[in-house]
Amino acid sequence: MTYDAVIIGGGLSGLAAAVKISAGGGRVALFEQSPKLGGRCYSYRDATTGETVDNGQHVLLGSYRALLHYLGVIGTSHRLRAEPSLTLPFHHPDRGFATLRMASLPAPLDLTAGILKYRFLSVREKADLLRAGKWLSSWTPAKAKSIESLTVDEWLTMMGQDRNSRHCFWDPISVSVMNERPDAASALLFARAMRRTFLEKNADSRMLIPTVGQTELYVRGAVRFLESRGSLVRLKTPVDGIALTGRGTDGVYLRDGGLVGGGSVISSVPPWALAAILPADGATAPILAAARTITPSPIVSINLWFDRAFMEGEVLGTIGRTVQWVFNRRAILGEGGGKGGCVSCVISAARDVMAVSPASLAELAAGELRSVFPGAARAGLVHAVVIKEKRATFSPTPAAEASRPAAASPVRGLFLAGDWTDTGLPATIEGAVVSGYAAADLVLNR
Repeated sequence: MTYDAVIIGGGLSGLAAAVKISAGGGRVALFEQSPKLGGRCYSYRDATTGETVDNGQHVLLGSYRALLHYLGVIGTSHRLRAEPSLTLPFHHPDRGFATLRMASLPAPLDLTAGILKYRFLSVREKADLLRAGKWLSSWTPAKAKSIESLTVDEWLTMMGQDRNSRHCFWDPISVSVMNERPDAASALLFARAMRRTFLEKNADSRMLIPTVGQTELYVRGAVRFLESRGSLVRLKTPVDGIALTGRGTDGVYLRDGGLVGGGSVISSVPPWALAAILPADGATAPILAAARTITPSPIVSINLWFDRAFMEGEVLGTIGRTVQWVFNRRAILGEGGGKGGCVSCVISAARDVMAVSPASLAELAAGELRSVFPGAARAGLVHAVVIKEKRATFSPTPAAEASRPAAASPVRGLFLAGDWTDTGLPATIEGAVVSGYAAADLVLNR
């Protein structure tokens, strides 16, 4: 049987492409080599506690329009709880707690009011930060060109941002958005992300809180949708190669030796996996060259269960510590009662701790929590799950940003998807869906 499109990879970009093609009337075959879908966004049932564990906690925003459309199509958008405005509490080791809270005003006044009330910054630092915001709000192609080779650190220096402003505002946000250190991350990509979230529509900066695990939110509805429309979804089915002829793509070769025909092929595998399935020739050389310039960046998630609860809010950014963000899983999932406390700690751009043992990471995170929350000193750690994603995202350096390939490839009928492709966004869930939709549009419009 020949399908309208064969999709390699069942992460969010592959699922989004499949859903959009299927919604447009096409028949899809999607092959995933692992036993699960969702890529880096999955959840499972912890054997010790019986509770749902995500492989990493994600913050979703109102600006994620492609993602919201995808969730609406697969029927799980009601699983998100929208906060009225962005509220980010932080803890400083010397100055305690402070909150960056967006005001109920039109953008960008909502951010301006929030910055003016953020007590970790001096009056002069607030004025410097607002000047940087004004620079971003009056965006031009010339401004984009002027920073395309700069890192976030270099751009902040150009904007006159001092060490305290970086420590208490810019660094916590940029590391979580980019999953890369400010001295390596692309200033252009970060500037685009900041504009999209904070400087366009007031609703764009709202936090959207998932109330279920990631597999329930992103995957199960998609599988139901695809199968109900006659598309094929197969797990534990590695693709060995893409079939190329003088005319373009003919489909894919499965590892079991079979050829699955497709009018189009979408590869949604990460860049470091592309060379294994894409034959090297003159037509594919630009794709493979682009993929080789893009390297991964890791994330570590540390899930901790305590014999008592001590965190009241849902999320906290920690300044000057190894753990960067703490999420209260009990509050987020609407659980509580006598179950004790369960928190998820996130370390982005986590190269420095990848070699640290899970037990040591759990103790490190627990110790940092006890230095932040007074009640944590009396809480006993009863269980821990540490998840290391060595290749969580691509590293968004200026060189990588300049090399990201478009969805349309030089090979007729072959399209690329994945958050590492040229979406204009960092490696976010929104970027993954945007990339899948872009590839799907090319298939549907052939």
